[in-house]
Amino acid sequence: MNLHIPAIFCTSILFSSTVGMGATEPPQSTKQTPPSYWSEEERAADLGIDLQKTLPDTYATIIYFHRLPSCPSCQKMAKHLYRILKENFGTELRERQIVLKYANFEEPKNRTLVEMFGIKKPSIILVHTSITDGVRAKKADQIWQLVTDDDKFCEYLLNEITAFVQTPD
Repeated sequence: MNLHIPAIFCTSILFSSTVGMGATEPPQSTKQTPPSYWSEEERAADLGIDLQKTLPDTYATIIYFHRLPSCPSCQKMAKHLYRILKENFGTELRERQIVLKYANFEEPKNRTLVEMFGIKKPSIILVHTSITDGVRAKKADQIWQLVTDDDKFCEYLLNEITAFVQTPD
């Protein structure tokens, strides 16, 4: 499903200080918890990302909409998404060509994004932002059909992300 989003509106919301946070209070030991529970700073440290680095003119944002507490399927999706990005897009993450965000879709502060993307359950949204071409977005709409098969889920998500970030505007 491709979505049309007003560029200035979407970009300002995606990078406001309130979007993309995991739990209000991350657990003491992040090694046993899914990445959606980590703070943005903990994820950046794990991935070697400098959050102060300026975003390039063109970049992709991968948003995992979740709820807390997360069910086992949602925790598995969060872990797979994180691993796929870390293993296959590490350079792009460090260069901020790809940005990973987590947003609890049940929190009022994320209501605008939830409504914009039509989120009703945990979802993965791919957003491409270009200073010259605006914003395009796509929902990875097969994640729930594939969540019980780790290999198919990971293959699908890797293919979706790869195709999305390589497709010109």
